[in-house]
Amino acid sequence: MFLGDLPFLTYLNLSFNELEGEVPSIEANVTISVEGNNNLCGGFPKLHLPTCVSVTSSSGKKRKRPYAKLLVPVIIGTSLLSLLALFFIICFRRKKMRNNASSAQSSNEQFLRISFVELHNAIEGFSESNKIGVGNYGSVYKGILDEDGIAIVVKVP
Repeated sequence: MFLGDLPFLTYLNLSFNELEGEVPSIEANVTISVEGNNNLCGGFPKLHLPTCVSVTSSSGKKRKRPYAKLLVPVIIGTSLLSLLALFFIICFRRKKMRNNASSAQSSNEQFLRISFVELHNAIEGFSESNKIGVGNYGSVYKGILDEDGIAIVVKVP
């Protein structure tokens, strides 16, 4: 049963009920009040409601999209924030990689590069007299480089 089918209905007050959507046309002689329902649309001209915005689907039926105006900015905003976050993550990782590369270069520069022959001569062929300790991971030898007179310590696994 529809409201228009009620024979004794003369006044219908739907005010301030937070209703939304399209108001159907009623052919009966009924006075309707819809004040305070800002999300209503359509209906007959006496109600002074805005026309409903609808999109025709592929099947020919009309579909309402009340949130389309809000959905597009939300999607665009979320996409922009995601891209911005991704940009900062990439910049941070590049900066971190540059710092690691520069520290690796500086650490390589602080160590002497010597050949095995120079090392062998400095600790006198891994002699017991130059052994200063033994641990779980190998023996430790002391020595002096001939060319510079620099004292060295070598761990041999």
